[in-house]
Amino acid sequence: MIAALCTFLALVAVSFEQDTRDSTPISPCPNVFMYEPPGSEQGRWYGVVNLSTDSTLHSLWLNIVLDNKADILGNWIGDVSTQDNKDFKIENADMQINPGPAVAVRFFVQFNPLNKTPRLQAIRLNGREICNANTPQPVINDRPDVIESRPSQRPTNGIELNTKPVQTPPRESPRPVYPRPGSQPSPSNIPSSSSNQDLDRPNYVLTTQRPDRTRRPVSSPPRDTEYWDGPAVIVLPAPDKTNTKTHGGQAQCGKVVLNPIPLVVNGTPTLEGQWPWQIALYQTQTVDNKYICGGTLVSHKHVITAAHCVTKKSSQLIVDRNTLTVYLGKHNLRTSVDGVQIKFVSNIIVHPDYNATTFSRDAAILELRETVTYSDWVRPACLWPDSDTSLKNVIGKKGSVVGWGFDETGVATEELSLVEMPVVSQETCIRSYSEFFVRFTSEYTYCAGYRDGHFNEQTGVRESTSVCNGDSGGGMVFRMGGTWYLRGLVSLSVARQNEYRCDPSHYVIFTDLAKFLPWIYQNVYDF
Repeated sequence: MIAALCTFLALVAVSFEQDTRDSTPISPCPNVFMYEPPGSEQGRWYGVVNLSTDSTLHSLWLNIVLDNKADILGNWIGDVSTQDNKDFKIENADMQINPGPAVAVRFFVQFNPLNKTPRLQAIRLNGREICNANTPQPVINDRPDVIESRPSQRPTNGIELNTKPVQTPPRESPRPVYPRPGSQPSPSNIPSSSSNQDLDRPNYVLTTQRPDRTRRPVSSPPRDTEYWDGPAVIVLPAPDKTNTKTHGGQAQCGKVVLNPIPLVVNGTPTLEGQWPWQIALYQTQTVDNKYICGGTLVSHKHVITAAHCVTKKSSQLIVDRNTLTVYLGKHNLRTSVDGVQIKFVSNIIVHPDYNATTFSRDAAILELRETVTYSDWVRPACLWPDSDTSLKNVIGKKGSVVGWGFDETGVATEELSLVEMPVVSQETCIRSYSEFFVRFTSEYTYCAGYRDGHFNEQTGVRESTSVCNGDSGGGMVFRMGGTWYLRGLVSLSVARQNEYRCDPSHYVIFTDLAKFLPWIYQNVYDF
């Protein structure tokens, strides 16, 4: 009797599972993913992901996460890998996704019919979670337009179904995935904030690193931990393009009055007045005054720096402008000499589309309370020519980045130092370490640096050259026809393994200011 009852229950369970497989499952995120109606193939189901973005993605890194193990995940657009047969990664370094209509990506999951059917658990696009079964999304009736990026028909076993349109075999066979042996671990990244809410996001380090300080009472002004530190941007246009503006009838922008001696790359100390547009941004509190970021003077009353320097960590909240002080004409952080000007901030303008999670559009403008007096030690850099904003024109060109940051050994530099770095293509940057750069690069950024170090012809030694020597918010400038032009801002870099400082063996991400010229001109005046 008991044996018969067990057999009956088993048959009921199998029948229930079969009925479930014969019906179309409900999607946890119907605006992002849909199951296709089941066909005649046993142990296989098909689905479609609609991918959309607000900024251009220069490569595809799509994670399909299942709640149970599958044998194979196949698709028609990229290579697939997995370590546990539950989290499958589809990669295509040559695929570009632009803002606009969603791109439809079709895939299938193959599994053992005797086991429980694996269902979609989550989807991540370039590291950003766009679907999670534990937090289902409401259905939106007006769905976006979709660009097909998949074969229109499902490959079958030769059985024609009346419910499906006439089928034609796809040009390419789907790419299945098989478990790969363990590979070399990728470079480790160091947590960048005290929050652990976003666990899927790679950790990163912002280049300027500040010494630890004693924690202040709650009643004190914003603490150090509310401020970010990071890298800068650089790009070079054609020499025949000019955009030199006259500043108040005085000397032109981007000009250096002093005649310093030639410099050697790799954090070489600079001369006073050699980079007159470089500013030092300090956080002023009731009991101390502390350096936090760099920046670039671009007019009598305006400084451009990184947005993460003037917003609270992991948020778009702007810091209290009364806690900031701008030092101009400063060469040594620990000494004060004639010619240094100290200005306070009257307004902080963060780019309206700044994203504190991905650091996209990492730019801000500081409006000063009082007008800056131009001198041999204090002068503005020129804004990039708006007639030549293409990134391809500066790939392979070297830009100059200066700052007071920490060198690669973790030692703070008191005097302003210079690093020269070549700009590389987005593809080169992403392929060097896709798991990091695919998440943080976009059409609003570019990468620069030497992956394997720079050969110093004078010493005959290969040296590490990075914006580890520079500062967040500091500018990358290019010299054209004797005039210096500002191309970008230091933003992000990869952290060294188990260390909270940047790794000079990786490229550095810069905010491309050439993409923000209309916004800059809208807010900057008094040249």
